[in-house]
Amino acid sequence: MATHTAVYYEARKSEIVTINAKNEEEVLEKLVQELQKRIKGLENEGWKCKQEEPTMYTCVFEKGGARHELTVGIELVE
Repeated sequence: MATHTAVYYEARKSEIVTINAKNEEEVLEKLVQELQKRIKGLENEGWKCKQEEPTMYTCVFEKGGARHELTVGIELVE
């Protein structure tokens, strides 16, 4: 099993994520799982997220007439 490094990003902040996988297919699967877990957390906070690509979402939060939008994603670091 190989260890891969990925970057999770949310608007202007980012975080290093370590992915352990046997092959490229498993790497992509685990990247998507990690991102979906984080998207679920945002949705629990009231964000509405739309998948743009397998590893990228656009999320919107509206409250009291204010609208906030952010791009959330995860990608491998080479």
